[in-house]
Amino acid sequence: MGGKSACPVNKPDRLKFLRDNGFHFSRMGNGSHEIWAYQETGETVTVCRNPAKGTWRHVEKQVKAITEKQHKTEMVQDPAAKQKAKEENSLRDAFKRTVRRAFKTEGAKAIGFTFQDFKKYPDYYRNAAYK
Repeated sequence: MGGKSACPVNKPDRLKFLRDNGFHFSRMGNGSHEIWAYQETGETVTVCRNPAKGTWRHVEKQVKAITEKQHKTEMVQDPAAKQKAKEENSLRDAFKRTVRRAFKTEGAKAIGFTFQDFKKYPDYYRNAAYK
């Protein structure tokens, strides 16, 4: 019959994952559960001492969601990071427009460059799209 599938990650690796992502052991919960808190915001995650594979995946998703939310908050508060993200998005939009124009005028052969190329030499590729 179907039993509990064992967690593929051993205990030391689970603890390392939590600590590396900014969590610290807060307190014991009911039974074999541990409460881990995020250092920046105090948000908590409950971890069973011997989780099943699916339970551990859920904990990983929670941890990633909490840390990503904090990263986004920091980026919004940091004007330099916000400006850099805005410039990157603007450059991506320009790249998409240039590719569309080149495809309309020259056909599929004109799309011979990547976003990284465009990022390095945007003016060259914008002008090349119209020739």
